[in-house]
Amino acid sequence: MVGSNRQLSTLKQPWGSGGAALALGLALVTPAALQSQIQATGTVTGQVVEAQSLRPVDGAQVFLAGLSQGTLTRATGRYLIVNVPVGTHELSVERIGLGSATQQVTVTAGGTTVADFELEQQVLGLDEIVVTGTAGQARRREVGNSIVQMNVTDVQEPLQSTYALLQGRAAGVSVISSSGIIGDNTKVRIRGNVSAALANDPLIYIDGVRVQSGPYQPMESINWGAQYGVSVTPAPLDDINPDDIERIEIIKGAAATTLYGTEAAAGVIQIFTKQGRTGAPQWTASSEVGVTTPNIHGTTHTLRGTPTNSFPEWDGGACWPQCFTSRLGGSAHYLYLDPWMRDAALQQKYSMSVRGSAGDVAYFIAGSWEDDEDVFVTAGQKVYSLRSNFQAALSSSFNFDFNAAWNSRDIRNIGCGDNLFGVCARSSYGGIIRQEAEDLDFFVYDPEYFTQIDRFITGGTLRFQPTSNFSTRFTMGYDRAMNQGRNGVPYQFVPHPRGFNSIQEQINELLTLDFVTTYNVDLSSDLNTDISAGFQRIDENKQTIIGETDGFPGPGETTLASGATSQAWEERSRVITGGVFGQALFKFQDKYFLTAGVRADGNSAFGQDFGWEVYPKVSGSYIISDEDGFPESLGVLKLRGAWGTAGRAPGAFDAVRTWASTSWIGESSFAPDNLGNPLLGPERTAEWEVGFESSTFNDRLWIDFTYYSQVTSDALVWVSTPPSQGDWTSQLENIGELKNTGLELSISGVLLQGREWTVDAGGSISTNYSEVLSLGRASSSSSIVEGEPFRVQRGYKVLNPYEVADPIFFNNGPTGQGPVEDRDWFYFGPNQPELMITPRVTVSMPMGMVLTVRGEYNGGLWGEDGASRWAMIEGNQEYPMCWDAYPLIDAGRIDELLAIEKARCLTGSKYFQHRAFIYPRDFFKLREVSFSVPLGFLISGASSSSLTLSGRNLFRWVKDEHYAYDPETGGWRSGWSSVLTYWQRPAPSKVFTAAVSVTF
Repeated sequence: MVGSNRQLSTLKQPWGSGGAALALGLALVTPAALQSQIQATGTVTGQVVEAQSLRPVDGAQVFLAGLSQGTLTRATGRYLIVNVPVGTHELSVERIGLGSATQQVTVTAGGTTVADFELEQQVLGLDEIVVTGTAGQARRREVGNSIVQMNVTDVQEPLQSTYALLQGRAAGVSVISSSGIIGDNTKVRIRGNVSAALANDPLIYIDGVRVQSGPYQPMESINWGAQYGVSVTPAPLDDINPDDIERIEIIKGAAATTLYGTEAAAGVIQIFTKQGRTGAPQWTASSEVGVTTPNIHGTTHTLRGTPTNSFPEWDGGACWPQCFTSRLGGSAHYLYLDPWMRDAALQQKYSMSVRGSAGDVAYFIAGSWEDDEDVFVTAGQKVYSLRSNFQAALSSSFNFDFNAAWNSRDIRNIGCGDNLFGVCARSSYGGIIRQEAEDLDFFVYDPEYFTQIDRFITGGTLRFQPTSNFSTRFTMGYDRAMNQGRNGVPYQFVPHPRGFNSIQEQINELLTLDFVTTYNVDLSSDLNTDISAGFQRIDENKQTIIGETDGFPGPGETTLASGATSQAWEERSRVITGGVFGQALFKFQDKYFLTAGVRADGNSAFGQDFGWEVYPKVSGSYIISDEDGFPESLGVLKLRGAWGTAGRAPGAFDAVRTWASTSWIGESSFAPDNLGNPLLGPERTAEWEVGFESSTFNDRLWIDFTYYSQVTSDALVWVSTPPSQGDWTSQLENIGELKNTGLELSISGVLLQGREWTVDAGGSISTNYSEVLSLGRASSSSSIVEGEPFRVQRGYKVLNPYEVADPIFFNNGPTGQGPVEDRDWFYFGPNQPELMITPRVTVSMPMGMVLTVRGEYNGGLWGEDGASRWAMIEGNQEYPMCWDAYPLIDAGRIDELLAIEKARCLTGSKYFQHRAFIYPRDFFKLREVSFSVPLGFLISGASSSSLTLSGRNLFRWVKDEHYAYDPETGGWRSGWSSVLTYWQRPAPSKVFTAAVSVTF
């Protein structure tokens, strides 16, 4: 629903396989009943356009408030509401980004009433309805915390993924791809990291149903699979077809997420999918065809600044640079992976949807098929998706919404990433940079790297509103994700001649029960309150089964039973979270608002002696522009502030003493695993924020500003156990303290506005500064250090990098012996961006053509080049970064090397330091350029049609000190601790797409 949730009682979600039958049954009525209905009712129709340009407004909500009836406008701006009772009614229309309008309409029996609307631009709609983070429904003016509302109808470019839809569009929200490997995870961080030991992924809701938030586990095995596997961690939001999304709401921190309780400290993203609309079926078909081309991810220049694409012969030598050219060809810009990469990988997607109504049931049904090649040969994925949303008016007081969605992804990968034997490795086992011809035999055979994900999400919401001041909502939802993977190498694969096969199956299930009731009380003529109460229960079940077989007798099809030896492993867990909450919203003169609420949570992962955790909140807003005497020329101004708490629960078995099964002298036995802690509880994040929202210059300039400060206390930190207690591993304890502060500024302005041309520009600036305040009695780790950012990238810093001299390391003086202790480590900075800037320009032109350009800058972050480090450690003297140094090394002219060359290139010497490969990861990317033009003049019979051409990641800037790989690339070995430290991954790619959409 867009702009308001005073939606017709026939709008919202589906029921499942039996839901369609129920919906159709509700729609069946006899001809006699239809005739009686027509005689007692009439029809309201019309068109909604934007006032300045007179362009049709798609997705505007048109409703009869007193009757709970309404619909959404089509792409042509037209709407139709049938079965409207005879009489005079108030008809309203709303749309995010535009103003609202109301007029009275008189309906006659069997007649048609026409009501047209012109909506003014209004980027700050104080009466827009907000759902996420509130106990019930609230108007934007009533909300005291920062909230992002994204209307997908306003997005011009083809939607590559749900992550692409989020990327660079909201201040304080970082969305960074892990790699260019197809199907790999994309990390979302809202206001940085809030946990040192747990996941920092925000909670995700779809139409009120809690769904899996964190990435799938990598498809690894017990033994060989870990060495040969791709280690891709597929992202759960990639299971959502972005074409099905209507709008997204994002709340950013504990000040706004209190009512979500123990697991919401990292923020909440709620996705609302498209709903039905009153009237005849409206069909939309779309086709997207494009190509993906690899971005530069290798070394573009040496440590001396010599371009690697035009390296001259060195000192008249006969070998340079031919000595460093792959026997199969290839470029240093791609680290010689060119022979295994496509110049252009084909991507295609085809979608069809229908929305309309039958009787008192509205529906939206959609399906799509996608086939994407990867930039690596033989790799790619196929995606299938189906969705059905139904909304039924069971009576004047009861509405029932039901939704069901199924998504399937078949992913095939090449052996690249996080393994020593893969195509992308820089090791002596399997690296492409190797020069020995016999090593090419590694790739004569075709290893298997398959992943299949089947995802089913369904939910139903029953709404009961017997009076205008009392409402009740109950939601029940289910999310089931099954992830199956196969890693293996065939018989006679050179590094492992007998072959092996590894299969892994993961099943994640989430069951949501959510109940809330709200009662409005008028305390006086100027003061009323909404009192809300409710409960929530989340039941999460996980099961993982791994099987591996090793040693096949010969070539052919392989199974787990066909090897010489087989192993199996299984893990199961269940975590239940239950909470009750209450909230009171006080409204005085409709311009002063105060909200107070509290939630109490229990969680099965808490220690047995812990009990319940209580999370309070308070927030307020003040519409100062509604005061008498406020200059009308200053437009609309809202002041707001909020304070609240939320938490993060420990893992399923973190508080429990567990034992691992093992073998001892040929017999089954137990060994210590997790010590357990009966007092273990959740991390607790308290946050306060203040800010304002302003719309001025006749809504031509909109500003949203927020300053926030959050502290995570009782942070879970790993603490080593004393040897006297036995051979236990480290145990989590609630003893740490972390802090994040920052500001968020979003600006949008109309630079030019007219009937033919409109130019909008804007963007956001956000900062995040983190600090580890305390680790209690735990010791610092490699990236968690008291007084430093969280997580900090630390290593060995060369103070005189470009001098022809011995390296001088930080804290070590000019001895040339290199650092030897932790005290010599230099703290470069965080691996999360401290500054993000996202500029945007949209140009609307005659004939409905639209050009959009979006960019993104990330600054103040650091990362480690793990691939280059391991290449040097293993003595591979083919790395382009050191091309200038290798001839000098081979000639024995060590004294002519730069200090940084001695530290990074002179392996086996006293100068070489494997922790000296730290780069600044500042970057700017041209995220999106798209051009859209209507095709109505070419396609007869269509109510709307368009052609959109777009390109993603077309340009990249990095600092000169950045030598290899893309700044966004990140391997799973860096895990949840890092977004930008990577391990042998190619970069995100350029994507060029042509999309045609037609609505009938």
